[in-house]
Amino acid sequence: MNWNMANSREVAAAQKTFDRLVKQGYAAFGASSGTDAKRAITAFDPTMEEVVMVPRIVGG
Repeated sequence: MNWNMANSREVAAAQKTFDRLVKQGYAAFGASSGTDAKRAITAFDPTMEEVVMVPRIVGG
């Protein structure tokens, strides 16, 4: 997901996408900068430089 923190429309669209994907079962991982290790997140933070959404893997 990409957004410009200075653009409130982009932030709102990213928040909406984040919320929709989490409801669909995706896991979210984020970092304050692109070089930091990603950590699991449960809430959208528009100040994060990078957020990765990963679908849940089901199988067995």
